Amino acid sequence: MLLHSLATVLVTLASWSKSAAASLRITSPHHSFAGVNYPSLQFFTPSHRDASIREIVNSGARVIRLFIRPDAQHADPEGSLGGFDKSLLDQFDDTLAAIHHLSKGQVKVIIAPHDAHALRGSNGVPCDAYCEALDGAFLDFYSGEAWRDKYKTRLDVFFKHYPSKNFEGRSWGDLSEVILGVDLQNQPFSGISPIPSGEGWLCDIAAHLKFGVGLDASEIAVISGGVSGPQSVDGSENFPDSVFECGAIDVIGIHGYFDKRAGERMAGTAWADMFVPGNTLTGRAMGKGRKRKYGKLLLVEEWAYVYNEELGLFYKKEAVWDQGNALNLRGIPWIYSHLTTLSEGKTSGINPLHPTYTTWPALRDILRRSVISRSNFNWTRYLPPPVSIIPPSQDEKTAQHLQAMLTGSNTQEWKLKPMALSNVSSVVLNPNTRIAGVPKGHERGAAKVRDEAMRIHIPKEKVAETGGWAATATATA
Repeated sequence: MLLHSLATVLVTLASWSKSAAASLRITSPHHSFAGVNYPSLQFFTPSHRDASIREIVNSGARVIRLFIRPDAQHADPEGSLGGFDKSLLDQFDDTLAAIHHLSKGQVKVIIAPHDAHALRGSNGVPCDAYCEALDGAFLDFYSGEAWRDKYKTRLDVFFKHYPSKNFEGRSWGDLSEVILGVDLQNQPFSGISPIPSGEGWLCDIAAHLKFGVGLDASEIAVISGGVSGPQSVDGSENFPDSVFECGAIDVIGIHGYFDKRAGERMAGTAWADMFVPGNTLTGRAMGKGRKRKYGKLLLVEEWAYVYNEELGLFYKKEAVWDQGNALNLRGIPWIYSHLTTLSEGKTSGINPLHPTYTTWPALRDILRRSVISRSNFNWTRYLPPPVSIIPPSQDEKTAQHLQAMLTGSNTQEWKLKPMALSNVSSVVLNPNTRIAGVPKGHERGAAKVRDEAMRIHIPKEKVAETGGWAATATATA
């Protein structure tokens, strides 16, 4: 039964591992990274917020994506067009400060300053002031000059005019120590693909953020934000020519939701296929090929578990781990969507503060693996390489204490050690995959597929020679 089960896993894995092995070995000295979307984080009580941040920091996440938008219990800071509630901006600023402090500067945020779903009151996001004024004509938001000016005012208030409560009155547009990037909007033109030919909204708003607000001078990235909404397996919804050709867009944000299809693909197959090193997308992003005018960084800004009726809920950990692992191996930074305080059920939400009963351990595992994953893309302008923080020894603490007594300064010094990068030579099989014939609840027994028990090995010389499929499956029991 065990050998039959192992064979079953190998056959199922083939659809993923074949594509993943193509040109797999990334030797670049650049770090990849990963993070989480947490749309409601700023609305928590300080104690709950900080507990959540600590757990995220301890997972190895480098980025938290935050949203400025209303939800069922909270208003948008722009309650009326052009009218802003400073107390809600202060609350958001408190969250920025908490992330920066609790992570000792190791975690940054990406800010979505508006959500396209708020224009229609869709996808669980309430109708906001723009939605009410547009009265159903949501595409006018992108085509009308007056609407564009109103939105630029919103961006100016957030990133130029609001004086930070916690960062000495500086504007958010200057806080590169805590802000990695700013989206044009969450999923602009959501549900519209292809977007109108010759539309100018995307690059106009990008140029306003980059040069008008001043994000470029602060080394804060301008991110496309998932144009048109979810990316399809073979489409180009999130990266149309207008995104690639806009010099003011630094990062292409990709949003995709894929599941496992029996006999066709694993949950991570679509990601492995999308980001084969040197293919049209990655080559163009790196400034290669016929249309190489502007290179871009690639970021999977949203991906999630998708419930599958045939596979059931026990498949959730497998799906989460499989997708994150595929992106780690491809060296593409990613942000899971999303964390929640609610019960998970069939949703994509993952509760990080109740790990015994949730999918958090699987997500935490691939977050930790992402820290040492290599990438062909250089993100150091926006996110420095990760370091280990080494607390001072007892002798060093004593010396610092004596120095404080002499100088009156209470400054503590910490040693920083750069984190190593992985040297991938095999595709580790998913430790969360259930083996055929093993009852639910016993997956962690002797029949569990462990990292050390089964790997897909990638011979270096074969990959170097062919640049393609060169994996051989080996198993030990």
